[in-house]
Amino acid sequence: MKLKCSLAYFNMIRLTIVLSIFLSTCVPVHTQNHNGKIEFKIDYELVQELESQLPSLATKMIVYTKNNFSRKEEVTRIGSQVLINDIKSRSSYLLMQIADEKLAIKVQDSTINNNLKEKITYLNETKNIAGYECKKAIINTYDSTKEEANTIVLFYTDEIIGVYDLKFLNLIGTPLEYKVESKGMTITYTATSVSIAEQNRFLFEIPKDFNILSMSEFKRLMSN
Repeated sequence: MKLKCSLAYFNMIRLTIVLSIFLSTCVPVHTQNHNGKIEFKIDYELVQELESQLPSLATKMIVYTKNNFSRKEEVTRIGSQVLINDIKSRSSYLLMQIADEKLAIKVQDSTINNNLKEKITYLNETKNIAGYECKKAIINTYDSTKEEANTIVLFYTDEIIGVYDLKFLNLIGTPLEYKVESKGMTITYTATSVSIAEQNRFLFEIPKDFNILSMSEFKRLMSN
C-alpha cells in the first residue's frame, strides 16, 4: 500500500496525529455512564509558522458517548477525522481516509503510563456553558520519561455523568469547555449544545473496510 497526497494535506495529517496523541493521555480508568451528544466550537491561537495551516484545521467537534465508548468527529475543510475511544481498555483509534485508503490508526497504547503524574486543582470560578453551570479546574500533567509538562484549563459540570476523553478520567465532572496548549498552538473547545439520548453502537465500531495500523506502521507508510 502506497499513499499519495499533497504537501498541505500531509502537513494537516501530521498535525492531526500530533493532536490526537496529545489529547489521548492515558490515566486510571473510571466508569462512563453518559449516553448522548455534545457539539463544540473550536478556536485557535497559532504561532506565526502555523498560521498557514489554519484553513485546514477543524472548527467544530461532535462527541458521541455510549457506556464505555466515545466518538469524536472533527469537521475540516476537506472532510472529517474521527477518533474512537474505548475508555475501559484505554485504547484509541483515529479513522482517516487518505486518497483511496481507509485507515484506522491506533494512537493510544492500552498500558497505563506509570511515569505520568497528574494534579487536578478545583477553583471557585464559574461560567454558564450551553445552559449548564460549570466550575473551573486545572489539570497539570508531567511525563518523567519525556520530561514533558502539559496544562489543561477547563470548565466542567457535575450535572452530566460520564467521560468522553481519556485525559478527563480523574475529573469529578464533565468538561464543557477546555483549553490545551501543544506544539505552538492554543486550542479552545467550547460546548454549544448538549443532548442526552441513546446512541447507536455502530458509531463506536471500526468499519470493516478500514485497514488497522499501529502508529509505527502508519509512520513507515507515510515515509515511503
